[in-house]
Amino acid sequence: MPEGWLYAKFGDSVEDEGFFVLYVTSLYWSVTTVTTIGYGDMSPIARGEIGFVICYMVVAGFVFAFVMGQMGDIIQDFYQQNRAQEDAMRGLKQYMDERGIEADL
Repeated sequence: MPEGWLYAKFGDSVEDEGFFVLYVTSLYWSVTTVTTIGYGDMSPIARGEIGFVICYMVVAGFVFAFVMGQMGDIIQDFYQQNRAQEDAMRGLKQYMDERGIEADL
């Protein structure tokens, strides 16, 4: 018996399965692998379940990427505001030094 994950799933009947079934099963495997969601202890069985899970994982991947991007933007904005405040304080200190104004003022 040939080896491979399709044979592990379908057994000897892998040749009897249609192209669409094998394609959707392969798509499920690749999306699950690429999104690093994992296979878990409960896997979809019916074609409708597999199609739903594929769509769900793709949408979940986009949502995760969006949330991570937004968090990165928030952190970047924080550092930009902090940098602007530091630049303003540095400019004020330089102005005070040039005018001979003491910092204790």
